[in-house]
Formats: sequence, structure tokens, C-alpha cells
Amino acid sequence: MKEQAIQKLINGIVDKQWKDFDLQALALKTTRGPGYNYHTNVRNAEVHMIRESFYFALSLLDRQADGDCSLAARIIDRLLHYQVLDPDHPSYGIWPYYMEEPVDDMASPDRNWADFCGKALIQVYVDHADALPAELHTKIKASLEAAARLIMRRNVLPSYTNICIMGTYVALLAGELLGNAELFAYGRSKLQLLHEYCTYHGAFTEYNSPTYTIVAIEDLSLMLRHIRDNTSLTMIRELHDMAWASIAEHYHAPTQQWAGPHSRSYETLQGNAFLSFLQLAGQGRLELVPDEELDIHALWARVGLNMPEVYVPYFKGERAASFSQKVIVKGETPVIASSYLTPDFTLGSFNHCDLWNQRRPLTAYWGSAKQAAALRFRCLHDGYDFSSGLLHTVQQRGLLQGIAHFCSNHGDKHFTLDPIDGKVEASSLLLRFEFIGDRSELLLPSQLIIGKPIRICTPTVTIGLIIPSCRFGDYTPTLRMKEEEAATAIEIVLYEGERREHSLSELREAYVAFGLLLERADCPEQEFTAKIMSIAVARSEKEIQLIYEDAAKVLRVGVPHGVLPFREAMQRAMCRSELKIEAGAPIWSV
Repeated sequence: MKEQAIQKLINGIVDKQWKDFDLQALALKTTRGPGYNYHTNVRNAEVHMIRESFYFALSLLDRQADGDCSLAARIIDRLLHYQVLDPDHPSYGIWPYYMEEPVDDMASPDRNWADFCGKALIQVYVDHADALPAELHTKIKASLEAAARLIMRRNVLPSYTNICIMGTYVALLAGELLGNAELFAYGRSKLQLLHEYCTYHGAFTEYNSPTYTIVAIEDLSLMLRHIRDNTSLTMIRELHDMAWASIAEHYHAPTQQWAGPHSRSYETLQGNAFLSFLQLAGQGRLELVPDEELDIHALWARVGLNMPEVYVPYFKGERAASFSQKVIVKGETPVIASSYLTPDFTLGSFNHCDLWNQRRPLTAYWGSAKQAAALRFRCLHDGYDFSSGLLHTVQQRGLLQGIAHFCSNHGDKHFTLDPIDGKVEASSLLLRFEFIGDRSELLLPSQLIIGKPIRICTPTVTIGLIIPSCRFGDYTPTLRMKEEEAATAIEIVLYEGERREHSLSELREAYVAFGLLLERADCPEQEFTAKIMSIAVARSEKEIQLIYEDAAKVLRVGVPHGVLPFREAMQRAMCRSELKIEAGAPIWSV
């Protein structure tokens, strides 16, 4: 991208953020709402953001207008004071989210802030050290060492993809800038481990994440820009290509959406920011958003985003229908991602997944770029996603069978930060199929009955749903439709009433079994209904199964009775797709 165009983007970023800049506090301000967050106790208050203010200072240094460098230096100097610099403190190296809430007052300090803020400081120092006063150099180096030491002590595993990549960048560059051989060697070994791990599994464990694949590309792009070691660069290029391949394979041109499944996501429907990222990385090869509608994040304009040429055609128009199944985590209980993309819709799923609020283990998209719609499956405990809900599926193109159930030792709102120990207090516990986006022509039946097919119509796709069996202890689950401002939902209500403690570990049966079918809108109704009605329930003393069989295949998904610990529940679940191959047929034939 030409220097003049990049400078224009940077100017726009600063202008956009300036309205939120508090000159007295030397930080960007925002209003923190009432919503739950794992890490902070702040609710309903105006706050000043640490991480975002570091990147605002970096944008000022990039802009280089009169007074920008002086102001950026003051901002950085102020923000450095909020980092914990006592080596004996358990949060050594961490910044808080907000100036108003010190690390010690947080619900659970976010150690990732050492990576995020450290990444900003490295760019400040590498690209703009000459514009900063000498005394600030010393402070930045001390801050970087604290952040890098925390990263090394914490030693995030490669399965935590985006933070492992980011921590590798911070450790490598901090080691180089500080002349610290220990940090540099740690960064090199971490990069090698990350590369070998991802190559072995064939994918990032934070698989197909709209948020964190982009963060990974940011950091890998920074590495390509700042690292000179040829051995390291070879590994970085391969990881960079792996990230872009995931986006390309899941891009659905008719809706301009990022097809699922998604290991982590904050928004099911992607907007202009995603398209702007693609367009910027396309470097003139793509036109997805008018220039006046570009939504560019601060880092994108400076890291040198460059989409590999081989993936550019994926974003230029419709492709033929494709169905892929990929083992993304190898091991005793392999995790398989299935994704079906057609010109009319997409359907994606993981065979095993928890239902933490960032998971998107079952998603579908349809509609158009201007009127995209999506389907998401959720488990809600008193209105918030319940992490101890589990989902197991088997998918073959547009047909999916799933069983949702529970585990006894995962978490409530977060899968590790608030473990449930087999019990949960609740006034409401339900599972739901949530329709979001354009619902102007979404047609649902007036009556929902367990065991009967539910036909949902849109102009481009017909969706079939059936709940052949569901149980929750002594309670009788019910089906209902719920209309909300942002969503229409079909809910399977397991419990609703007076708030009480539910001992999940003592439940003999607690599950919802369902079948889901997506077809073109013009699919014959008789054929459509026959297919979804072919899903059968098979029960034994040990488990509940769903089985679908036709002339070509048998699909099976099953879970054990009761509520088991997480690992055991995952290991004992069964998801299998069997093609009917003639007995004794040769492996290779002509």
C-alpha cells in the first residue's frame, strides 16, 4: 500500500479516536456498562483504558503532526505507572484494564495485558525511539523486561494460539532490544514449539476464530517486518499462510460472512471491520467496501498486512459448493471441524465442544451481503452462556445430528475461572437455536412440539429442526419461541421457576437430542420432511444415541447417561459418520 494512503488511514484513525481522548487523564475514555466480564469488577462507570491508550499514542507517533510526539510521550509515561513492577508481586508485569481499577482490585487480573501492552511498547521503541526523550527510553525498557519476564514465567502453551504468538513476538523483540540473551532464546524456542505444534495438528487450536485469527495475522505480520533471522522467518511465513488459509476456506462470498465453526468469537455476524481488514490486506487487489465506509483498526495500517496471492481469488466471488472435515486437534478424543459452504448457505460444526460464550460450535449463514442472517446454538443459565453445557455433533453437508448435555466440573460463565463443582443455582436453564441478523422474511410455525419436525422458511434456505428426545431429571422440558429485539429463538426450556440449587452430578438424564437440516428454499417439502424424520433415537442402559441412515451413509452421535466430569464426558461421547462401502471392496480400483 502506498505511503500516502497509509498516512491517510492513520490520520483518520487519530481523528476518530480524538473525541474519546481525555487530555487531563492522558487516556482514551469509555463508558463501562452493566455487562458481566470475567476480569473486571467495574460496572456502569466512565473509565480510562490502558491498552487502547497505548495504541492511540502509537498512532500519534505514526501521524507526526505538530505536538503529536510530545503528547504521545506524555501518554506513554503516564500509562507506564499503572504496570505492576514489583518482581515479588504475583501480578508482576501486568497492567489493569482501566486507570480507575488497579490490578489488585480486579476480579481476576488479565495476564494477557502484558502481551498486548508489551506489543505496543515494542512498536513504539522500534519505530519511534528517536522521537522520545531519553529518560522515557529507560522506563520503556524496564517495562518491557517486566512484561517479557511475566510471559516467560507464565509460558503459555501453543494451544492458546493468539497469546502464544503474541508472547513469542514480545519475548523475541524484548530480548533483542534489551540485549537479554535469556529472553531472546526463550522467544526462539517458543516460536519453534508453536510452529511444530501447529504443523502437527494442521491448524491453530483457536481454530477459525474471527477475532484471534486476525490478531495472529497482525502479530505474524509484525514478526515478518521486525525479525531478520532466516530460520525464524521460514517458520513465521508458514504460520502466516496457515492463518490466511483458514479465512479463505471459510469466506462465504454471497453473504460476506466468515463461515463456522469458530473456536472463539465475540460477534456471530461480521461487519465492515472484517471486510476492511481483507481489503487492506489485499493491497489493491480487492474491493469489498467503499473507501468512505472503511473501518480500519489502528494496528492494521502499520503492520504491513499482505494477503498471500494464492488466497486472493477466494474473496472475489462465489465458489462451487464444498464440504470439508478437518481434524484440528489430534489425540485420544480428536476434535473435528465440519464446514459446508454453498451459494445459498453455510453450516459449520465441531464434533465436541463446550458452550462457553465465546464458542460458536454450531453456526449457519444465509441471505445476502446487505441482509445476512445467522443461526447459533447456545446454552443459557439465567440468561448467560453456561460453560458446563457440552455439544456433540456429527455433520454430513447440510444434515447435522447433535446432543447437548452437561458436565460436572467445568465452569459457569467461564470454563476455568468459576468452576461449578457439580452444582449450579438457577432460576432458568435452557438451550436455544438463535436466529440473528436479517429476520424480515423468517417464517416459523405457530406451534412447536417435541418430536415433531419444525420447518423454518426464508427466501433462500429452508431449515428443518426436530427434537426427538430431551430430559432434565424430574422436570419436563418444553419448547417455545421467543422474540427479542436482536434475535428470534427456539428455546428448549429445561428448568424455569424459583431459583434453586440443581445438583447436576445426581441427574440420571440431562440432555437435548436434535436434528438440523439446511437445504435450498426450493427443496421439495416431502423429500425435506422425510430426511429429517429419518433421525431415530436409540436408548440403552448406558447411553442415548441419534442415528440417521440412508442408502449412502450412517450418522451416529451418542452420549452416556448422567452428568460426568468434563474429560470423561468428552471421551465417552461418540460422533461417527460411516459411508456404506461394499464388503471386501478393494482399497484401490480402476
